[in-house]
Amino acid sequence: MKKLAILSIATLFAGSTVFAQSEWYSHKMDVSVQGNGYADLTTLYYSDDATAAFDALYDAYKFPSAPGQPTLYTEIYDVMQSLNGRNVSQLGQTIPLGLVPGANGVFTLAFDHESFPAGSIMFLEDKVSNEWTDLNSTPNYTFSMNAGDNPDRFLIHVTPGITVSGTDGDCSSSSMISMDIPSYIVNGQQVTWDYSISNDNGQVVSGSSTASTDVTVGLDGAQNVTLQFLDYSVNATINLNQAATPSIILPADLEVEAGESFTIDADVTEGDIIEFYIDGQLVSSNGASFSGSLEAGDYAVEVRAISAEGCESSETMTIKVNEGVTSINDFATGEVSIFSNGSNVEVRLSETLADANIAMYSMTGQMVANETAAGSVHTLSTKSLNNGIYIVVVSNNDGMMSQQVAIAK
Repeated sequence: MKKLAILSIATLFAGSTVFAQSEWYSHKMDVSVQGNGYADLTTLYYSDDATAAFDALYDAYKFPSAPGQPTLYTEIYDVMQSLNGRNVSQLGQTIPLGLVPGANGVFTLAFDHESFPAGSIMFLEDKVSNEWTDLNSTPNYTFSMNAGDNPDRFLIHVTPGITVSGTDGDCSSSSMISMDIPSYIVNGQQVTWDYSISNDNGQVVSGSSTASTDVTVGLDGAQNVTLQFLDYSVNATINLNQAATPSIILPADLEVEAGESFTIDADVTEGDIIEFYIDGQLVSSNGASFSGSLEAGDYAVEVRAISAEGCESSETMTIKVNEGVTSINDFATGEVSIFSNGSNVEVRLSETLADANIAMYSMTGQMVANETAAGSVHTLSTKSLNNGIYIVVVSNNDGMMSQQVAIAK
């Protein structure tokens, strides 16, 4: 009778179409019992199409074995099943496993499971002896039982698997590994998974967790993830992308004399664009080195670096420029006045300087204008120049003066 019940379900899959294993279950466990010269079998499986209730397409009732022979079964709503189909979403629910021994004796349960997800742990709980058996390392369980004992003696514990995924890092966040770990208690103890995350560069992050967790990695490339609990292991390789954030190292603060040339070399990694600012004005975007000279005063220097992914970093330093003996102002007060209105530089001269030479230099020392004054007011066009700080030099046979101007169009 028992075999006929199983075959009646099998015939549902017979006919012109042959169903592959994966078409009717995702995970399966066959449980057999042997004792007193007899054996019996019951099957538990999980399918995307099975339901929690009894379904004639996926489940089969269990009929008692002949007198004196063992009857092994699982249950749905206290009804014995020979074929017990459950939905995949029910992984983690306890499965009652019963045995009517038929006669006193020593019996052995054997568990044969296949296709369960990585990290799915399986234990048999004996409610009489309070023993918990790891079915992955010990698939057989031997015990004594009498014919009159309560048949509802065992519970099968099967947890969902563990999934591992990754999240790429952007300019404001670090890449991370996410481990979806079901929280479960075995024999009164919380299941704890040890994990390690490593890569080919030898960088390792390790720890332990009893539930789902996110681990910040901040690394690029393939990450090898391993989780371990008893003899259960999960291995995964996750490819991560981490947007590169530039790193900038600047020299110590500088102190120079007015007009003295100086150079700032910035140590920049992962910077595709490097910009130098002095008092908020862009003075260079031509690499990690800047040379120039300044009038007396205190200046704030900022170096900004932008990576290919658009990530930006900045560092600052200061330059103190002393008056020194190199300060140039050979003309009397009021003889020269220099103004910048953003798009032009206006130089006002006394009558004695109406034919003076007027030159303008970038902060790198490049001459960008060289003209002879045409009257008491002379205008230097800045249309072709980049925003930034420039030095205007007015000179004639009697002397010279220089003044720093800012161009911001």
